[in-house]
Amino acid sequence: MGTPRLEGLPHHTWDDHQLREGRWEPIHGTPYAMTPTPSIRHQQMSQNIATLLQQALAECDACRAPPPVDWEIGEDTVVQPDNLFHEKERMRHCVLADPEQEAAKVHRLHEGRFIKWIDVTTEHCKFNPGSSALTFDLSRIWA
Repeated sequence: MGTPRLEGLPHHTWDDHQLREGRWEPIHGTPYAMTPTPSIRHQQMSQNIATLLQQALAECDACRAPPPVDWEIGEDTVVQPDNLFHEKERMRHCVLADPEQEAAKVHRLHEGRFIKWIDVTTEHCKFNPGSSALTFDLSRIWA
């Protein structure tokens, strides 16, 4: 079953994304503007996550946590997460954190789709990204 399209809107692809100016992300072909600029609280949380990931992944040669980069999920879906962690080009978890609510939704990859796993605020989450395990203290990202 395909992804439904919004009638009357142009369908955007990775190639369109590369040519377009400004901050936007095509999701299932529909372009979404990424405005306004993130808040200071949001940026601080993102920096905290990046620091914690860098520390947690210091012993994993196959693991990467790059700064914001375009992540082509499919031909017509490109997102730029603030923080990205993957092992050998395969991302198995997705965490959507809300700095205002100090809460996060953790999703796991299951049969090619991300399925909601748990809601967390201050808990430790254990991720198994393949050959290594990562325990992440979510209470430390809200500072």
